[in-house]
Amino acid sequence: MKESSRGKSVPNWPEQKITQVVKLYGELKSTFRVAAEVGVAPETVRKVLRQQGVKLRSATKPVTPQQIKKFEHLKRAGWTINAIARDSGVAPDTVTRHLKRSLCNTAPCNTAFVKQEATKPTLKAFREAFGSEPLRVEHPVVMRGLCRGLDRWRGFSL
Repeated sequence: MKESSRGKSVPNWPEQKITQVVKLYGELKSTFRVAAEVGVAPETVRKVLRQQGVKLRSATKPVTPQQIKKFEHLKRAGWTINAIARDSGVAPDTVTRHLKRSLCNTAPCNTAFVKQEATKPTLKAFREAFGSEPLRVEHPVVMRGLCRGLDRWRGFSL
């Protein structure tokens, strides 16, 4: 075993196996897939790639401007954050973060969406920007909440 720059040992493999790891990673395969094909742990693959001077890629794919426009369009069309995330193949937090950023950068929403002293968006302004309205009283979710609240209130004794 050789000593790496981090002080951890890296495998002393034959040149052919190291070349195979670098080639597979160069084919845009993840370190997990390379590790599965070579038969080692993903951390070992990352150590070998670092030892060979290969720059490791980020584990997440960046969101493109086209995807952000799609997020905005779908949200305005009434889609939920979770539905947009499922459709786009990203996490719901990613959709929310990019929607907030895009709203802060657009002129019509800028004043309504941002506090005066800070650039942090508010939930109220976020809802206003996408036309979200509170649920009507006759909505099933509201009725269920009212019934549960009444049930709890009836069962409450002093």
